[in-house]
Amino acid sequence: MLVPTIFVLLLVGLLLGFPVAFFFASFGLFLGLLFWGPQTVHILVQSYFNTMGSWLLVAIPLFVFMASILERSGVAEVLFTSLHKLFGRARGGLGIVVVLMCVMLGACTGVIGATLLTAALIGLPNLLKQGYDKDLSCGIVAAGGCLGTIVPPSIMLVVMGQVVGLSVGKLFMGALFPGLLLASLYILYIVLKGVLQPKSVGYSAPVESESREPITLRFVLSAAGGIIPPAFLIVAVLGSIYGGLATATEAAAVGALFAVLLSVAYKRFGIRMLRDACSDTAFTTSMTLMIIAGVTVFTTVFVGIGGQEVAQTFLLSVGIGKWGLFSLMCLVIFILGMFMDWPPIVLLTFPIFLPVIGELGINQLWFVIAVAVLLQTSYMTPPFGFALFMLRGVAPEGVGMENVYRGIIPFLLLIAVAVVVLAVFPQIVTWLPDTMIR
Repeated sequence: MLVPTIFVLLLVGLLLGFPVAFFFASFGLFLGLLFWGPQTVHILVQSYFNTMGSWLLVAIPLFVFMASILERSGVAEVLFTSLHKLFGRARGGLGIVVVLMCVMLGACTGVIGATLLTAALIGLPNLLKQGYDKDLSCGIVAAGGCLGTIVPPSIMLVVMGQVVGLSVGKLFMGALFPGLLLASLYILYIVLKGVLQPKSVGYSAPVESESREPITLRFVLSAAGGIIPPAFLIVAVLGSIYGGLATATEAAAVGALFAVLLSVAYKRFGIRMLRDACSDTAFTTSMTLMIIAGVTVFTTVFVGIGGQEVAQTFLLSVGIGKWGLFSLMCLVIFILGMFMDWPPIVLLTFPIFLPVIGELGINQLWFVIAVAVLLQTSYMTPPFGFALFMLRGVAPEGVGMENVYRGIIPFLLLIAVAVVVLAVFPQIVTWLPDTMIR
């Protein structure tokens, strides 16, 4: 009864609104003092320093800084305009543009907040102006904005690599095709909506900003001008990792430098911009690391008092087969995502689930990426979905919370479809990491 009681108390504490990092740390300290006595303090301090001393975690502030600079550089507006020239004429084209913009911004930044906020401020008003259905518009922006959690480079994958002990470079490569798969499913859904329900994508609405210039080679090259700089940044970061030229941390430094150069090229760089970017980086990084540290305190005690073995024994004794057990794990992660952000979910479940999937013969890299895809739902599920409230906070007048809730339902189902596709075709995850230069 100890393990269920611990998880019930955790859930109650989170529902009461206690800050995640401090609640996990204090609860872990309480359990440690209860079972181990005063020596708990020494054990937890040692565990804390072992975790925070990882060189890999240096990538987090670098990627966050890169995202902060790009958010202020004007690259998103230029990228949106260029993509709109190329795809805006198609039925459902503006929705496709928003998804593609989110993919490229996610691949440039690795931070969901920057991608989601940009999509909400740029994409949502334009979708509504073109006559898109409110529910569909909210769903496109919320789901597209959350692609930053799976499209590499991703802060979530950096933390997962630290927890699991896998190469972050391999995780980045393993997540590339699943991220593109999910974006493709979103685009396919938008296209089908345009075919089956033309009015939902504003097909009959006039588009003032839509260019009627003939599509020539000169037109394509002109439109591609706003796509090439962020594309080069993506290639510089991911290409250096794939080619074995740099670690994830080194590639993050390259990306941060290129982001600064890009802001200079767009004439947006300044002392105030740099100060604000550094401030955002310090805030986001400290928040992320505090959550990692707090949950590490709890998991250290939980494992030490035997909770991990109890949970693993229970899972292996359920008797529902390999894929039944995987489905149960996905359900647990999905439910936790309604109440927690991804860092505590990863740090809580991985120590329990990873030994079990090893017993079941499931590829560890594949499992981590499948969970990363699924964890996007943690931003889009009530009552605590971060994307839902951020979107509602910046939405134009007339867009209510009910539009946001209804809009994300089809995209949550598409995430589930993506996980099933990855289970049927695991090579989507494993092929690219297996070809990496070591």
